[in-house]
Amino acid sequence: MLKHHALLSLLCCMVTSASWAVTEPATTTNAAVKPNPVATTTTPPTSAPLRQGSSGTAPANVSATLVDVQQKHKLELAQQQKRLELLEQANQKALAQNQELQLKNDNLSVQVQVLQSERSAQMFIYGAVTFGIGILAGIVIYSILYTRRRRQW
Repeated sequence: MLKHHALLSLLCCMVTSASWAVTEPATTTNAAVKPNPVATTTTPPTSAPLRQGSSGTAPANVSATLVDVQQKHKLELAQQQKRLELLEQANQKALAQNQELQLKNDNLSVQVQVLQSERSAQMFIYGAVTFGIGILAGIVIYSILYTRRRRQW
């Protein structure tokens, strides 16, 4: 990654020096070149601008290299945009699935609460029936014992 920044910085310096030789003012060229925070050792040339022959154009290899770098950069940006779109779609799917699972979880929680309340109501009924049977058994046993005592007198 550092190599790419250094190469890009070097190319920017070459383009700047070549564009000074052409006819562009230095202020527009410096505004177009973004500073590179990683490659701090490279600085724009402070000497007089390079003079090309009578044609006033940059060397062909520098412009071809610059075009290649720009094309690679555009291609990389397009790939990153595609990846970003795919990640957005995956994120939307995950959010929808998460919401669906939360709804299912809420429904299951409600069902668990209903079952627990039904179970406690069922236990209350069992306890009431057991208590009633115990009372009836006590009354029956008491009445049997009471009638036997009366007969014995």
